[in-house]
This record gives sequence, structure tokens and C-alpha cells, in this order.
Amino acid sequence: MFTTLLACVKTKFQILREAASTLRKRTLYKMKYPKDVEIFRDDSRPELDANLYSELRHCAIHLDSLLWYNQ
Repeated sequence: MFTTLLACVKTKFQILREAASTLRKRTLYKMKYPKDVEIFRDDSRPELDANLYSELRHCAIHLDSLLWYNQ
């Protein structure tokens, strides 16, 4: 049972890692930006900045729940 629990937690961490690594790409896609757009400063586009923060917060909430679950 312990091994199964560890495998489940490991999988959740892997999913979270992938979500965090594709955060910017997914946010740009959701906001319908072109694929080849180059944005050097997010604060020049407040709506993008807000959406990125929202996605990052979502990942942080999931990470927090995983960390508290294991203690």
C-alpha cells in the first residue's frame, strides 16, 4: 500500500512539473496569441501577466496540497 501511495504521489509531481514547464505556452495559447510571438516583458501586457499569475497560483495550490498530504 505504501508503494502504491508513493507511485501516486510521484505521478502527481510529474504532472505538476510538466504543467509548470508549459505554463507560458499554455497561457499564450489560451489567450490566442500567435505561436511565433515574442514578448520580452510580461508587465507590458497586463492581461497576460494576470493570466500567468493565475496559472502559477493554480500550480502552487496543487504543490501545497501535495506537500501537506505527505506530512
